[in-house]
Amino acid sequence: MGSCRLNGSATASRTCLKCGHVRRPTDVAPPEACPACGAIYAKVEAHRSGLYEVRRRAGTSAGQGDGEYVDAERRRLAHLVYFLYLLPAGLTTLLGYSIARASGDDHADEIAFAHTDWQVETVSRVFYLVIAALALAVLLAGVYAVHALLHNEALLGFARILSGFLLVVAGGTYLWVAVRSVQGWIQLVRGEGP
Repeated sequence: MGSCRLNGSATASRTCLKCGHVRRPTDVAPPEACPACGAIYAKVEAHRSGLYEVRRRAGTSAGQGDGEYVDAERRRLAHLVYFLYLLPAGLTTLLGYSIARASGDDHADEIAFAHTDWQVETVSRVFYLVIAALALAVLLAGVYAVHALLHNEALLGFARILSGFLLVVAGGTYLWVAVRSVQGWIQLVRGEGP
């Protein structure tokens, strides 16, 4: 697995840091892989820069080459996103979702990628519930404003029912996100996918 340096322009040849092969325009291998040894340029570069560490899977010897690439930075971000999801505030969930979405589609660390995907999916599944809860909150504010002007007891009763329904929707949504976050976080701590 090799990383590359770009020599000159974007169309210039790449030199594999693993085997030293200089990529030629006639090479047919994918642009992200060395045609000679098959190394993924980004993985080798990241490994050499210390962003990745190779961990041996249980039961493999050092010569088997069955290591797992670990992107420590992405895994720290995944921990942070789970933490933000567990805080009972909508803005922290939104921040965590933004971080997870911005992590990109780098598949080098399969575990970190799986957790990022899980985190994005968790919030995406409740997106419409959140929109509905916000709409209910706006409606509730309007009902209380009208009640304050008219002192109508029927409106106050409706507002109380609406408040209870809003609490159930918000509480259920938070509970669902929290349960999925705890499940994912436990698996991340174990070094496994969600």
